[in-house]
Amino acid sequence: MAITKLIADSITSGAIANTPRILAVSNTSQAVAEHTNAKITNLNTQPINTGGTWDSSNHRWTPGVAGTYFLAGQTSINLNNAGSFLQAMIYKNGSVISHYQVVAEGTNATYTAKTTVIDTADTDDYYELFIRHNSGGNSTVNFDTTFKYTHFFGYKLT
Repeated sequence: MAITKLIADSITSGAIANTPRILAVSNTSQAVAEHTNAKITNLNTQPINTGGTWDSSNHRWTPGVAGTYFLAGQTSINLNNAGSFLQAMIYKNGSVISHYQVVAEGTNATYTAKTTVIDTADTDDYYELFIRHNSGGNSTVNFDTTFKYTHFFGYKLT
């Protein structure tokens, strides 16, 4: 009985939970030029921000605790032409560490690219979500805080 209470108290307090953790969701529009690796800067809502480690001014996550992390990023835009691509990329300290691309099969449709990675971080590493497309001119990143079309999340594994 005492061990069960100790475990329950530890989980509730975060001692055993996968912390720090973040979920940052886009809540405003953001125009992105084609053929440009553009940082997603409209991740202004954080339904989960354990430890307060999201940097709203730089639009990035610095976990602040050394460890192994699971990270995921998703981007969504409307692609105008068949054969156009959408890429989602996770950057660590300014360099790409994860990348995923989706290619449009039709015209004027919504596409989503999601990338995931497991990475080892020290106390000052930071992560950012980037997007790239070639749909012809500027495209607007799809956003919605309920459906979370464009978002970034991560949490500590060990």
